[in-house]
Amino acid sequence: MKPLDNPFVPLLWAVRFLCRHVLYLGIVVPLILVAAFYLGPRIVALCGVWFDPLTLVQPIEVSDDFRRQGYTNQTLQHLLVDTLSDVRKEAESVTPANDTENVLAEFKLPDFTVPGTGLSVRPLIEFARTLLKRDSSVYGSVVGSPSSFAVMLTLRDPDGRTVALGNDVPPDTGAKPNVTNESLAMRHALRQAATTILLHQSPLLHASYLMQMEQKRCLQGNAPCQFDDVRERFAQIAAGSGRDASGASREEAAWAMLALSKLDTYARDYEGSIRHARNIVDRSEELHSWKRVRPWAYYNWGVALTDMGCYQQAADVLRRAVELHKDYAPAHNALGRAWLALAQRPTLAGAAPQGPGDYRAAAVRELRLAIEKNPGYQEAYVNLGDALRLPSMKTGLVPAATLDEARDAYRTAVALDIDDAGRAYERLTTLGDSAFVKVAARITRGRAQCATGMARSLLESWGCSDAQIEPGATRDARDMQPAAMHAAANHQTCNKPELTLPAKGMTGNMNKANGMIEVKNIDETPKPRDADSSRRAIAQQQRG
Repeated sequence: MKPLDNPFVPLLWAVRFLCRHVLYLGIVVPLILVAAFYLGPRIVALCGVWFDPLTLVQPIEVSDDFRRQGYTNQTLQHLLVDTLSDVRKEAESVTPANDTENVLAEFKLPDFTVPGTGLSVRPLIEFARTLLKRDSSVYGSVVGSPSSFAVMLTLRDPDGRTVALGNDVPPDTGAKPNVTNESLAMRHALRQAATTILLHQSPLLHASYLMQMEQKRCLQGNAPCQFDDVRERFAQIAAGSGRDASGASREEAAWAMLALSKLDTYARDYEGSIRHARNIVDRSEELHSWKRVRPWAYYNWGVALTDMGCYQQAADVLRRAVELHKDYAPAHNALGRAWLALAQRPTLAGAAPQGPGDYRAAAVRELRLAIEKNPGYQEAYVNLGDALRLPSMKTGLVPAATLDEARDAYRTAVALDIDDAGRAYERLTTLGDSAFVKVAARITRGRAQCATGMARSLLESWGCSDAQIEPGATRDARDMQPAAMHAAANHQTCNKPELTLPAKGMTGNMNKANGMIEVKNIDETPKPRDADSSRRAIAQQQRG
């Protein structure tokens, strides 16, 4: 029988065709695409600066009048680079969102060949950056004279769009030209230009920068803080669903919501702060881009509860923040602060009466972790000293060695920042430390930010003493007792469902008998890895 007479031949041919073509297109090609989707971002991350966003500032043309004053194209170019970098750093201090944008006057790509091919890598990287749309550029000129000039700049964004940036400086009305004033005017004009560039590049960073500048202004004590404009900007970013709506990405919307929570804390609207933080937590269950912000949302939530005097509920929330971001020193410090408050006044902190040793040990443990994560953390040293001064659960006494360790913690806090160590000075004076009794006047010296009436958590982080925070403080307050509301009002407020964690997911961390978070009954807590960590922190601060 001939092969063609075999009825199975067409079937075998069809199977071969499917294997060679259809299965190849249906399996191999999708696998390649999936691998590129998941591996591409990781390759970009490994290559680091090669693929990071970049703003390239070109030389700024200057007029002959400026040249006669010693200005060059490169002088203004580098001044703008430094100014734009400074503006971005100011903005980064408000929200912990990563800003990977590099501002450079020149960008040199690596130039090496692939082994065995002789092909240069630079064209490949340039092509990849073009596809990824990573680069922005700034160019322009300064026209006029040093006493009256205009900075005319143009921003070209990664999509190729250009934005004209104009900035006029009025003529100097003084009788004589002043080189210093002219230099300050130029720096001011460049800062305005940098702020405008930031607005076009990132509405979130621009709003963060404005918030930082307003905070610096009002903390000088000249006028109350006015955050209305900044709040509106953050609200617009948080409400946007994409760049077409508000110029913000989805993740930037989450960071903007976090900034709104922080603004509520500044205004002592703690329930508002919790509402925004909880919104982030709830939305992060559905939106993957919001998950990265969740640890800081729990942190803001817990700090607000601490400011309200709801220490047990604050500890519940702050444990979540620590679990999600184990290396975040402020979260460990805030959790230690909540345990410390429970150890000091358990009946007024939303907790059932327990031996203070449980909470004391937990506080010491968390505060030592905070110092381990950040050896220069002044506030954590003060809180650690407060926790160590509490009586032992086993003996009801404070051992002499432990008291010496507390004194060392306060002294380290003073050494880290001598001008912002009001609480540390206060504690050392209470201990009768002979080296610091004579400087007790520093405790109550005028510091404008300590008289702003802001949240206690903020004032303590700025090093304000209890005498500054509470001018009419009682003896108990001066003896490091935290502010707490009346027991009945505290219990009613702190157990509002909208302020506390939902019941689900808490069973693993709670004691079923009384609903309290379990704290290990350990009076001995591990000490820092190195006994000389305090000395290293002081030396590091002095070198900085």
